Amino acid sequence: MLGRRDDALKVIERLLHHKADLTQARLAAELYLAKSTASDGMLALSKLQICFQANPRDLDTLGLLARAFTQIGQAGKAIGCRRRWRASRAIRARWTCSTSSSRSS
Repeated sequence: MLGRRDDALKVIERLLHHKADLTQARLAAELYLAKSTASDGMLALSKLQICFQANPRDLDTLGLLARAFTQIGQAGKAIGCRRRWRASRAIRARWTCSTSSSRSS
């Protein structure tokens, strides 16, 4: 964003005010997390809630949630997100293996 993170966030916040868009919500969360303050971590969490509600097993969202919880000092919740991330990753790997083996049959 070439150092214009705050301007970008203002635009994205306006867009999200009109329509809860997953891509924009994730981008806003990433920008807030890059600022590395606890208050920005809370703002990131509010955006990640949109993503999590849409797909609670999305690996990117779970990783960002873990970062946000760490940033606001809630290590226990961050660990919970990481566990969920690992479980979702394992499920995805098993599903990928099963679909690959059924295709080769």
